[in-house]
Amino acid sequence: MNNLFMSDGLDVDFGDQIQLELLINVAFGELRGTLHTVRLGETKRLEFYTKDIEATLTMDPANVTKFRLEFNKKIYDFSLEPYNYTLTPVGDGIVVAVEEYSK
Repeated sequence: MNNLFMSDGLDVDFGDQIQLELLINVAFGELRGTLHTVRLGETKRLEFYTKDIEATLTMDPANVTKFRLEFNKKIYDFSLEPYNYTLTPVGDGIVVAVEEYSK
């Protein structure tokens, strides 16, 4: 005889629930990726992940003066003042961090 005992409040995941993942797409010049973090205000900071490592290493960030966030079929454009540009390899891609100089 097989008995299944469960305690009150025990959460069992049988994998039949739909997992929703929030993705916000980023366009930074020619680069396309997914948003990690963004800070808006006096000095903007943007971090996003992309798998296009070659384009990341060959692009000239000095020519990029804005970035775009795309979410829920809407587009949000943001301008950029002079900024620092940092690249960090992560997994099979790269995280791009863009931070405006402090004013």
